[in-house]
Amino acid sequence: MSRVKGLGLRWRRASGFLCLPAASGPTLTRPQTTGAGSGAGATARKTTIFAPCTIPGLAQAGTPTPTSATAVCVVRISGPDALPILHTLTQSPRPAPTTPTPTPTATATSRSYQPNHLYVRDLYHPSTRHLLDVNALVAYFAPPRSFTGEDVVELHVHGSTAVVRGVVDALTTGFGTNVQPAGPGEFTRRAFTNGKMDLLQVESLSDVLQSETSAQKDAALGVYTRGGELIRGWRAGMIAAVARVEAVIDFGEDDEIGAQEVRHAVEDVRMLRDAIVAQLHAVPSAEIVQDGLRVVLLGAPNVGKSSLLNLLLRDDHAIVSPLPGTTRDVLERALDIGGHKVVLVDGAGLREPRRGRQSRQSRQSRQSRGSHDALEAEGMGRIVTRARDAHVVVVMDAYGDDGGDENARVREEVARLAAAGKEMVWVTNKVDLATSSNSSSLSSERRQPSSPSHIL
Repeated sequence: MSRVKGLGLRWRRASGFLCLPAASGPTLTRPQTTGAGSGAGATARKTTIFAPCTIPGLAQAGTPTPTSATAVCVVRISGPDALPILHTLTQSPRPAPTTPTPTPTATATSRSYQPNHLYVRDLYHPSTRHLLDVNALVAYFAPPRSFTGEDVVELHVHGSTAVVRGVVDALTTGFGTNVQPAGPGEFTRRAFTNGKMDLLQVESLSDVLQSETSAQKDAALGVYTRGGELIRGWRAGMIAAVARVEAVIDFGEDDEIGAQEVRHAVEDVRMLRDAIVAQLHAVPSAEIVQDGLRVVLLGAPNVGKSSLLNLLLRDDHAIVSPLPGTTRDVLERALDIGGHKVVLVDGAGLREPRRGRQSRQSRQSRQSRGSHDALEAEGMGRIVTRARDAHVVVVMDAYGDDGGDENARVREEVARLAAAGKEMVWVTNKVDLATSSNSSSLSSERRQPSSPSHIL
């Protein structure tokens, strides 16, 4: 998968269609249109789908039961049986029907429920007539003015786990096999199939639903509302250029018209090229908005990288100890700074491998020390890899550090990053431990003249 983030568009061989925060979607081959609403023209009766759409922490597709509660949960139903299902769920209690799985009646009409209106109703199980919820808000949306372009019903029920599970179970077991839980992205798939959304809007909707910061949300909404217009403008320009060239081919005997049309076609193509190139140049900055600015904390052991991480996150995510080498694995945490996503990366401190182990150490002790050294070396390798792929590297050292052997590995890696043009910020820590006789630091001696320095 690759992304053209200037447009907010993800180009995929298989596109994921969303229902709400689904992790993935069904594979997309261009859907065969079976008709909106009641599914006219389809070879078989179209299924009606349902899913709770506002519960955080939904289970996987096929078992749409909530794992946490909220004040209100919206259960969406889409398909030819949506309106009959609404009539059945809101009927007053009566003796249980003779058939164990009643099918929604085809005679139900929209007369009782006007489109785009909210009604307060009690909900009952279709078979047992057991009360599912009281004072639920229900709404009916008629095609084509609905999200999917089909008959759509929304049940706004109380969001407790028991209530939502009861409604979901009633829909699952009470209406036969033609009413099924929605798979990941199936509502959006139907909206796309029925012409309610184009592919660009489908992809930008995915970004809207997954946005974590205001910058991500604004970018995704901008693509949703204006991206299609941009693409259609490019397409119109290409068609105009082709038309001019075809005119020259058809009426080439007029030299004056031919030269003029060719000149206009060339100008149109150049303008299109410049517009597309400008969007491609916006990809890196748009990717940062979407995926986050990656900031790696780099330095020798025990200079305070994990302490800085905890300070910025305002939580104890990383273990802090006066013993050097506490952090081995890579820690990644995201935070929102001014509406922008920033991914902080902490890892092992860089230092030269230990040499010259004392001969008095027992064999077991040497083996244990060797295992620890191997783990530390792996951790250092991982943080170096992250630093080379980062947008910004924060190089930390302790005030008063004279840049001895412990910092040799840091100096070596910083030189490589500087040669590669990596953005670096120098941070000097532990200034409270400084003395007049010990006032030098790695940052004061090794940082590039253009690199900013900060003191904690």
